[in-house]
Amino acid sequence: MTATRVWLPLALALAALVSGGCGGKQRPKMPKPTGDRLDGGDVVGVYAKGLGGGSYVWVVPTDTGVVLIDAGQGKRTKAIEAEVDGREVHAVLLTHGHFDHTKGLPQFPDAQVYAGPGEGPLVRGEVLPGGFGARVATGLLGGPRYAPPLFREFRDGETLEIDGESFHAIHVPGHTSGGAAYIWRDVAFTGDVVIGRGDFVSPVPALFYDDFDIIGASVSKILDVPWERLADGHAGLHADARSQVEDFVSR
Repeated sequence: MTATRVWLPLALALAALVSGGCGGKQRPKMPKPTGDRLDGGDVVGVYAKGLGGGSYVWVVPTDTGVVLIDAGQGKRTKAIEAEVDGREVHAVLLTHGHFDHTKGLPQFPDAQVYAGPGEGPLVRGEVLPGGFGARVATGLLGGPRYAPPLFREFRDGETLEIDGESFHAIHVPGHTSGGAAYIWRDVAFTGDVVIGRGDFVSPVPALFYDDFDIIGASVSKILDVPWERLADGHAGLHADARSQVEDFVSR
């Protein structure tokens, strides 16, 4: 425990110092959550904490239950259980396979789990992340492997119809090779490929990406469909974010 507490902050600090960036406001930084529970009216974000940090799990209501975007970092997260409140979890849509977004999957063994093309080995813990920062954090905090019993990689551009709701699934490689974004109604769920920061958006430090150089091209793909709000994996829910993403891509 002591070693973890010492080395993880050092690894994150090193990643932040040596990461490349876009310059100015868009220089990569590690995000801070804007709240433990974010109520967007039709979607709720729960900050699922774990050892060394946490990430947002987005709870989307459906006709007879819920769909989750990502599963959080904790194996048993009371905050997620409280938000789900006994409703059936029909599916978990993973934005990527880093442990801080997948470690909560064992809570939902009956849910259909989706991920982007080629992301299966990372989700199951069969390979390590490509980015140095993500690789170090996984080695320290990743924990045992878990293979979801119901798992499928979507086709790029596929529409996932789940219990009365439609999710447009987009392959956005870069943060991981099989990274994903999901568009639901007017919300773009982007995981860590791009995060919101109030009046602008930013990447996270480059050493947490498999391939930082392709992020602009990947993020541009989510602009091919309409949406306005951005719900990311670590900062929160941001209204009127589309113009900020357009500016990010143009840089």
